[in-house]
Amino acid sequence: GSPVPAATPMGGDQVTSLTLPVGAPADEATRSEVVSAVSEVFACFAAGDFVRATALFTDDLVRSFGGEPGTTIEDARAFLEATPAAGMEGDEEERVIAITDVMDLGDGRIGAFVVDESGGELDTVYAIFEREGDRLLIDEIIDFAPRPGQEGM
Repeated sequence: GSPVPAATPMGGDQVTSLTLPVGAPADEATRSEVVSAVSEVFACFAAGDFVRATALFTDDLVRSFGGEPGTTIEDARAFLEATPAAGMEGDEEERVIAITDVMDLGDGRIGAFVVDESGGELDTVYAIFEREGDRLLIDEIIDFAPRPGQEGM
């Protein structure tokens, strides 16, 4: 498939646009792999085990994460070596609402939209997966601004 322009995300004073790669619908086995990978990442986060979740990321994605400006090496090491604790991000329950439009991007990668809810807000990301060995790993996450959730969802 060919890329299509995405909605233009707006944040603060800055307006940006991006093009998402799209492709044909993935087969059932691939869709199942994507659901399993996303579910496992969310389970690791729910258990407070960020380091374990990174085992489901490509090296490129892991390198893209970093501490806030001013984080010392000691603080970063302490975070990574800390005993995992559930709810590290607070006591907000985070749950996957939908994994949709799983696509074979035609170049060995897979794309999918993931919608989750945390703290009453919905967040949508477009995740791009790469196959490494016999597993799909998350290689890129394109995040869209969260919006307040609706009652009853």
